[in-house]
Amino acid sequence: MSECKFEWFSAYVGACLAEWYEGVPPVDDDGDWVINCVPGTIWVRAEMRPRWAAEVFAYAAHGVKPRAAALREVNDLNMRLCTASVYIAPSGTVTVRQRLVAAAVDGDTIGQAIASVGNVAEDVGMLMAGMFDGHAPFVVDTADAEGT
Repeated sequence: MSECKFEWFSAYVGACLAEWYEGVPPVDDDGDWVINCVPGTIWVRAEMRPRWAAEVFAYAAHGVKPRAAALREVNDLNMRLCTASVYIAPSGTVTVRQRLVAAAVDGDTIGQAIASVGNVAEDVGMLMAGMFDGHAPFVVDTADAEGT
């Protein structure tokens, strides 16, 4: 497909985000839309390869040692997750991501993906950081933790 058509798709992803976000979210230096929310930052990007898609992702933890036990935990998580996927890089960064094929992108699916990635990243980040000596970039709301 041509670059021009992909630019249209990218603009469409931005319009869907604006519908969900009630305004266009800021864009970072990489061209990703940045959703700053509690508990942490979530990014959305339009991807051209391997197939056109909107990708929603967040970093769940950093500094996790990618040993066998951590990789088993990631495999177990991925077997239970319905829409998002968890990855651990050799650098120890744990990423949660959901890809929406181009035909599935609209305001509702973008919103679902953002909510899913955010919720999974918050839970997985605390788990992976606690069990495997990393740290979670997501912020925990102490009022919620205390039940108030």
